[in-house]
Amino acid sequence: MNDKYETASLVQIRENRHSTGLYDKRGLTIMRGEGAYLWDERAVRYIDCISGQGVTNVGHSNHDVVAAVSEQARQLMSCPEIFYNDKRAELLEKLSELTPDFTTRFLLCSSESEAVVSAISFARTATGRSQIIACKGSDHGLTLDLGSQRRSDFISVPYNDIETIEKAVTKETAAIIIELVQSNNGVNLAKPEFVNRISQLCLEKGITLIVDESHTGFGRTGAMFALNHFGIQPDIIIMSNAIASGIPMGVVAITKAIGDKLTAEFPISPFGGNPVSCAAACATIDYIKQFGLSDRAKELGAYMMAQLWAIDSPKLLEVRGQGLLIGVELSIDSEEAVQALAAQGVLVLSAGQKIIRYLPPLVISKEDIDLVIEKTTAVLQ
Repeated sequence: MNDKYETASLVQIRENRHSTGLYDKRGLTIMRGEGAYLWDERAVRYIDCISGQGVTNVGHSNHDVVAAVSEQARQLMSCPEIFYNDKRAELLEKLSELTPDFTTRFLLCSSESEAVVSAISFARTATGRSQIIACKGSDHGLTLDLGSQRRSDFISVPYNDIETIEKAVTKETAAIIIELVQSNNGVNLAKPEFVNRISQLCLEKGITLIVDESHTGFGRTGAMFALNHFGIQPDIIIMSNAIASGIPMGVVAITKAIGDKLTAEFPISPFGGNPVSCAAACATIDYIKQFGLSDRAKELGAYMMAQLWAIDSPKLLEVRGQGLLIGVELSIDSEEAVQALAAQGVLVLSAGQKIIRYLPPLVISKEDIDLVIEKTTAVLQ
């Protein structure tokens, strides 16, 4: 157990006894969630500004998602893609309507990592090249830490550095993969000129442009996808995290040109297109659209950032973000602020040694945002 906590509950003792210890546990045992709230084993309520790391955009235990999952689980829980399935067909149609017109085909898998690996394989097959360029500090799943790869077929370049990325491109470059907001690396926003130049380079050199929307998709940044803030047309879009409200799922959206070059020889996930995951995703998409959560994130995000900027404290250095993906840079250690806010009933993430990150469910109320600001002010003052 992490020695910064004096006592451990029975649940924590049992978990610590058999887990790998790779996660830095906070010492909280979360038992229940609803909307923008979480409760621990003592029935203490917290305002959640983590959302399962950007997963529960429609809120914890969303009624519509729970109902869809329950109904589908009673009907059919597993169906590999060697067979057709009604719920999978429904989701594919919704994705086609939701994503830009230039993406026409979708691979369903079970995680961001699977989606990233598949996207890279697609790019290599489509171009006949092997080299992949990614940005330092990017998070593209657990399978490939692209931001720090040292193998010759992966190149890491500084984020928002146009000159370096131009020099990195060679005749062997198959794909450039980018996050339009680096959520885990301090909430860094891509500069429009950087994104536009990458898009232009890909068109000029026949390079596959991959946009990873795992952390930014489904309303988080104030638009359905972060790429909606830019005038670009990627060849591949990666989706994950919030798509199924906590049930593991990944999606790779591709253009017709990419799809025409693929064959049936690619490995297929036994969980890809799982009916229960598809049901959760369908309900999640419907809820986001029905209640205008993208616009809500845009409005509440602008309000929240303005209120954070208004905090009078020498510990607050900068506020940056888009929609309800917000980072606050501090002069103190971020872990100190994270723990202090938890003691005040607000759960946030760190995103580097000096940065705390707010990722509340998009259903959070303005009143709860005001309370989060009040608690943050108390901690920073």
